[in-house]
Amino acid sequence: VCDRLSVAAAEATSPASAVAAAERIAILWDASASRAALDHGRELEFLRCFFKQPSLASRSVQVDLVPLRFTAEAAQSFTVAAGSTDSLIGAIRSLQYDGALRLVRLLPRDLPRPGVCLLFTDGQGTLGAERTAKAKAPVHIIACGTTDRGTLQRLAESGHGRVIDLERTSIETAAQWLAGSPLRFLGVRPREGSVKDVLPTRAGAAAEWFGL
Repeated sequence: VCDRLSVAAAEATSPASAVAAAERIAILWDASASRAALDHGRELEFLRCFFKQPSLASRSVQVDLVPLRFTAEAAQSFTVAAGSTDSLIGAIRSLQYDGALRLVRLLPRDLPRPGVCLLFTDGQGTLGAERTAKAKAPVHIIACGTTDRGTLQRLAESGHGRVIDLERTSIETAAQWLAGSPLRFLGVRPREGSVKDVLPTRAGAAAEWFGL
C-alpha cells in the first residue's frame, strides 16, 4: 500500500520546537483529589530529564508552577539554571491534593505569558472539558494514570500541543520529544486512484512511532 501513497511531512516549527526556544515555561500541575494517591515519581523524573536536555540545560529558564484544581491558583516562580530542578520539585512535593479539576482557566490572570505550558494530569473527573480555555501558548499534556485519553487529546490539539503518556513512553524518549523538533504529519495523497478513511484525519506531530 505504501508504494501507492505519498505521505507529506515537514520539520515542525511548532509546537515542539517552541519548548527549546521558550524563555518562560508554565508547569500546570493537576492537584485535584483524584491524584492524591498517585505515585508522582515518573512525572518528577520526567521534569528532571526534561530540563537536563541540552536546549534547556545550557541556559536559565523562568518556570511558573501553577496548581490546578477548580481554577488556576497562584503561581510559584523559579529560575531553573543548568537543569537544576530541586526547588521546583520540592514545591511540587509539598502540594496538597483536593477538589475537582476544572480547566476553564489554565493560567492565573496576572501571570506573564509563558512560551509553552506543560500540563500534568490524569484527565479524571475533568469539569468543563468541553469549554477549556486557551492558554495563549502551546499546551503539552504529560499524562499519568490516564482514563480519559480522548479528552486529553482534544485539549492538546486545541492548544497546538501533544499528549505524552508516561505509562507508554520512556521518560528519556518523552523528554527528547518535547525538547526537540519532531517531524509533523501533513497528509496523504494517492499516487493513483483514490483513498478513503485515512487516519489520522488532520495534521499533527509525528512521534517516534507513527501509525497511518
